Amino acid sequence: MIPLKKPSFWAQKNNPIALLLSPFSVVYKLGYDLKEQLSRTYKSKLPVICVGNVTAGGAGKTTLVKWLLKNLPSNYSNPCVLMRGYGGQVKGPYCVSKEDSAVHVGDEAVMLRASVPVIISANRADGAKLAEELGFDLIIMDDGLQNPGLHKDFIILAVDGHYGLGNGQLLPAGPLRQPFKDAEKIADVVIVSEGANAKNIPADHPLRSHLKLGENSPAKDKKYVAFTGIANPKRFFLTLNENGYKVLKHIAFSDHHLYTTNEIDVLKSNAQALGCELITTEKDFVRLTDNQQRGLCYLPIEVEVENFPFHKIENL
Repeated sequence: MIPLKKPSFWAQKNNPIALLLSPFSVVYKLGYDLKEQLSRTYKSKLPVICVGNVTAGGAGKTTLVKWLLKNLPSNYSNPCVLMRGYGGQVKGPYCVSKEDSAVHVGDEAVMLRASVPVIISANRADGAKLAEELGFDLIIMDDGLQNPGLHKDFIILAVDGHYGLGNGQLLPAGPLRQPFKDAEKIADVVIVSEGANAKNIPADHPLRSHLKLGENSPAKDKKYVAFTGIANPKRFFLTLNENGYKVLKHIAFSDHHLYTTNEIDVLKSNAQALGCELITTEKDFVRLTDNQQRGLCYLPIEVEVENFPFHKIENL
């Protein structure tokens, strides 16, 4: 099980805790390799594009999926997104409806379902079979790079340029789900987002991506209290700062945190006492009830990728 918050030692070279845990990383690698060897891989009738990463926690995969959907070659007219639905109750396979809540299917599914059909399936092969039955013409996997159950026709490896690869060790001594070089070998494209560690990623000829504000962004002439429950809260807070938002207080919860009414009420009271408004991420916002959303705003984020080889996915 991946921790809800990344331990600080994951980002530190030669940390004593990481050294103590390194034997368990060897066991993890043996188990990972054994699972790959014993698993049966399903080859879907539909082309499958996987947007994955190698570190535990977020790397901007869902934002990349949204960008990819907006820029797909015209021969794909009916794509769907296939995901595990982390944080939700549904194991699937299940096609998400617009009435589904984040508690039911997970925040990422709710966020994407606003613009594209989404299938939730812990078993990716079963999810692909449902996509075939429903008549879609392309599957985009949000995560699942380390899942051997479904063949991938095109792999996009996403790397967070702020966090990088941490201490470079495998779970649990470090944040890596698999060795970076192994993932790079099977990836068709490596995309590294802007950040302090972007130049330290040992990838050959990676593409670069950068974030930009989406439409209807909140006003910048107000003061804010920012809160979030995502894998990398510092990235959200930094994005606010880089885009000129005046934030007086930063509050971080665990990844995929389900907010209680009391927690939101306390946040609203704290913001009011400081003469501020509350701002959060879109992923956090969709986890809130209608009543909790009142008086809050979220920062719409989009991504742009330089020189993406669309010709390679045109005829998968």
